[in-house]
Amino acid sequence: MLRIAQVLKSNGTDGELLISFLDIAPEDIDLQEPVFIAFDGLPVPFYMESVQAKGNRFIVKFQDIDSLAEAEELVGREVTLSQEDAEEEDALVGLRVRDRRSR
Repeated sequence: MLRIAQVLKSNGTDGELLISFLDIAPEDIDLQEPVFIAFDGLPVPFYMESVQAKGNRFIVKFQDIDSLAEAEELVGREVTLSQEDAEEEDALVGLRVRDRRSR
């Protein structure tokens, strides 16, 4: 799974988000290609309008996210580069793992 970022919190009232990039530098992302965030197990594509550095984090503006309320819906979610990665991440939510040796 290629998680590239974690949405930390909203930033301002115009839909900007504070994001921590995990596995990739933001300058390595093609702004013409979407990134994906899973909602209810379905990957939703988002296009970045802008990315600007703020310390070791970044302020990102996604297209069509234009309000604080819309930005808040993305807080805490992981950002991936492909639909498959977004689907895989959400598929594991709610599963219980047991180690038979440590019962």
